[in-house]
Amino acid sequence: MDVTIPGALADHLTAEPPFDLDTCASLTAARRGPGRTLVLTTTNPVSLHVISRRAEQLRTDSRATRAQKDAARTWIKRVGPAPQVVTVRFEDTETAYDASQCSTDLRHGDVLVAEQEKAVAVLSRAWPCAVTASHGEFHRPDRNPADADSSLAPSVCAAVVAAAALGSCLSPAIGAAFASTVTEEPAPAS
Repeated sequence: MDVTIPGALADHLTAEPPFDLDTCASLTAARRGPGRTLVLTTTNPVSLHVISRRAEQLRTDSRATRAQKDAARTWIKRVGPAPQVVTVRFEDTETAYDASQCSTDLRHGDVLVAEQEKAVAVLSRAWPCAVTASHGEFHRPDRNPADADSSLAPSVCAAVVAAAALGSCLSPAIGAAFASTVTEEPAPAS
């Protein structure tokens, strides 16, 4: 699927590339279109979601130029807003942790995946909380992050799916939380 990134947004993404590996690869492979536009050929929706996040941020940034805000509005009209939870890939947990502290591309509830270390985390406010036994630079919570903040439940589920795709073992806290939901007896029929 080809999607055209408006010029001022394309310039912004080129000057300040996202941390996400998939989006960086898509932007590197993009070709120039008319004017300053970039034509993105992607089959991965994560790249579109990350760019939508950046566009949403630019629309409200007081330092963004009018051209950037117009380009951001055009992008969101074409592609739509980013979903609530985005799974973002990084080279390692150190890069993912750094991005969680300084990147506007990430939000509370996003899933961070560091494939080299087979580590997966959920971003809980400013803290990436590991759901996998392998945690690298991620925090190791002693309980399921969704227990403290129920809005993280869909994120934790997405993180468990990402961990399974990597073949990673779950952390004891997450493993216990998911084991209890699998082994609970169904409620008696009334």
